[in-house]
Amino acid sequence: TDENGRIDNWGNYGADGIVGPHHEREGSFRTIQEIWSPVHLGPAVLGPEFAGRLEVENRYDFTALDRCTFDWALARFPRPQEGRAGHAVIAQGALPGPAVAPGRSGVLTLPLPVRWREADVLYVTARNPEGHELWTWSWDWKGRGAASSQEVRGEARATFEETGDELRVLASGLVLVFDKVSGELKG
Repeated sequence: TDENGRIDNWGNYGADGIVGPHHEREGSFRTIQEIWSPVHLGPAVLGPEFAGRLEVENRYDFTALDRCTFDWALARFPRPQEGRAGHAVIAQGALPGPAVAPGRSGVLTLPLPVRWREADVLYVTARNPEGHELWTWSWDWKGRGAASSQEVRGEARATFEETGDELRVLASGLVLVFDKVSGELKG
């Protein structure tokens, strides 16, 4: 308001890639949120020996992680033939953070159910002492497409039809139309 309605691009109000001149989030906002998160979880990939224990790093300067909370959820994704998006949560919980001092590392132990590997993904959300989300990590252990290729094999037959400038692929009630010249999906 000090510029009579003109956008003020000076100093802390300047567009810097995190927020724009109207304080809207820019493309790198989430990346910076992840990198600067005061809590980091690992490993990057869950190996076959994983049993619910995650490495946790406390990058706070003055806050122990036992003041934070962690939410976890196991979810399943719909199979290709179901024709829907999203995921279904099959188990979830919340727990206090471990007693890890600022600048130290420790272990976060999740109370996962016995048949947790039947899920497709594990989500873990770290929350600060005020309950605000810091970051949500996700891990899958089945590999991309492993579940769907097993379930669809033998059930779906793909056929195709060529017309003029289009290629139509038909499988399990799904019709995909490609432009034969550009290769782009038209419908």
